[in-house]
Amino acid sequence: MIISGFAGIGKSTLARKSYKVIDLESSIFKKDWELYSETAKYLDEQGYDVLISAHKEIRTKLHDKGIKYTFILPSNTENSKSEYLDRYRLRGNTNDFIDNMMENWNSYHEILPWENDAITLRDGDYLADWYFSHHHLRSDH
Repeated sequence: MIISGFAGIGKSTLARKSYKVIDLESSIFKKDWELYSETAKYLDEQGYDVLISAHKEIRTKLHDKGIKYTFILPSNTENSKSEYLDRYRLRGNTNDFIDNMMENWNSYHEILPWENDAITLRDGDYLADWYFSHHHLRSDH
């Protein structure tokens, strides 16, 4: 399974909880969405659950290549926005990153036409809450 996850939902934390989950950090691919999508597809085919960024460009690339994924994002509310602002500060994101996320909060919530199965997390929830409840898996420390 490939999960495209919004910044701050807990992709890295989930990956640390299960050896079957890989957080495929996008920055090392330097916006080479072709290579990024192929790498995610390869790891998925090897039996891993792959966590990728929520950049619209990568989601479009996956769709265009016929690669299935699920988009997971927080609710688009002021309460959720405030919660994520706190998460970004606590995890040490730069002011530029935080300003970008807050200024583009609404546009980053855009669900693309083919993403009719997008998952919206409840306020206070993390990706691991959804993942373990929907996969009936346990953490693999």
